[in-house]
Amino acid sequence: MSFRRFIYYSTLIGAWTAFLGWAMGRSASAFFPRIDVLFYTIFLGMAVAFGLSLVDALWNFSASQVVSIFARVGTAVAIALIASSACGGLGSFAFNSSTEHLGRSIGIGIFILVWIGLGLLIGLSIGVFELFAGLARKDTRAPINKLIKCGVGGTVGGVLGGIFAAILRFVIGPLLHDPGGNELWCPTAVGFVILGGLIGLLVGLSQVFLLEAWVKVEAGFRPGRDLVLSRHRTTIGRGEGSDIPLFGDNGVEKQHAQIVLDKGGYFLEPLPNTPGTYVNEIPITARTPLKAGDQIRVGNSLLRFNQRRKK
Repeated sequence: MSFRRFIYYSTLIGAWTAFLGWAMGRSASAFFPRIDVLFYTIFLGMAVAFGLSLVDALWNFSASQVVSIFARVGTAVAIALIASSACGGLGSFAFNSSTEHLGRSIGIGIFILVWIGLGLLIGLSIGVFELFAGLARKDTRAPINKLIKCGVGGTVGGVLGGIFAAILRFVIGPLLHDPGGNELWCPTAVGFVILGGLIGLLVGLSQVFLLEAWVKVEAGFRPGRDLVLSRHRTTIGRGEGSDIPLFGDNGVEKQHAQIVLDKGGYFLEPLPNTPGTYVNEIPITARTPLKAGDQIRVGNSLLRFNQRRKK
């Protein structure tokens, strides 16, 4: 998908999954009202991590690459479950203790901090799988960059969303005769939707605006796609395991070429016995440096290499 659609879907899915998390948390907290923050945090973290990691996986992989998508989404949800349980448990204890002994204003501050922490953890959960994969192949530069981007985006989203959620629950709620802020039409539900949408928006924006290099598919399988070059070696081919899949192009081998990041520069490298690799319509047979705007042609497919200018 394009960058614009990625940001749009991240925001939309973040909002809807946050509402789902609110609904599940509302059902659970009805039985244990004193630890409602814990249930809300757990379900919000799991739901939003699931939605955003799914959007992120579908951005980088074809829907047919089920194993890769499942691995990334499953890892994100598992990390979110562990992190949100810890965050929610501490937040619930601190929130209840502070409102009883230190005053309501301290409790509201802790309430906001819980959502800031959760936003950070949701953002980090999206990049954890790629960090593990990077450690396995001893190439952590790109995964760490992604982890930082998602963490920054999630934190900023948590700050803004947490403030909105607090205003809706503790200020608007009492005005609507709902001091708990738990009715469907008011404070906590709306606050969660805003919180989830902002986390999704900021995670998406941070990945797009802080990225270093990417390719755009101009002709071939699913034209218009923007694919981030987030690995040391990014493979191009029509095989299921390719990082840039070009299904249906018989002029492309299963593993045709790769884009390599080496010493801060990007290079296109044809793989052995794969004729028909071009940069700006010039055939290449060995590693060739790439610069922003270069056109890559393999078979009948066209890719455009783009790179953010370094300051």
